[in-house]
Amino acid sequence: MRNSKLKIGFSLFISILSVVEVNAASTFSRVKGVVTDSKTNLQWQDAYKNNADKVKSGSFVQAKQYCSDLKLAGNSDWRVPTKKELVSIVDKSRVAQDQPAIQKEFQSVLTEEAYLSSTEYETGSESVWVVDYYHGESSDVALFTSDGYHIRCVRTK
Repeated sequence: MRNSKLKIGFSLFISILSVVEVNAASTFSRVKGVVTDSKTNLQWQDAYKNNADKVKSGSFVQAKQYCSDLKLAGNSDWRVPTKKELVSIVDKSRVAQDQPAIQKEFQSVLTEEAYLSSTEYETGSESVWVVDYYHGESSDVALFTSDGYHIRCVRTK
């Protein structure tokens, strides 16, 4: 009987520890135009020196090329983020404060158009997901026909 109590107590401890780790909030920091998310270990472009300090916009094809060519903070392995990654930096609490629905560490943010992701809307649909930081919502956009959507590159640290 004593061993079963020990096993139950140990299992409960592991379960509580797992919940705490899963619910741990991201910590964002910004250094030299790069925002780092300590939880996901992703680094986000937040400087556009190679585009006259303006957020880059374009088509999906242009986004892929732009990110693959990007050299920022000594790194050249940038890419177009997935929908899940773009959504991970949404902060909807800021909408109520009339601020962009993105983590406050981001300084270069445009809200009139959405940001492109690399995630297909549906398999073979020729559309990708985009994330809008005005409301912090996502939707789809035609893959090859749209341009003017914003580009924010990401890399794994």
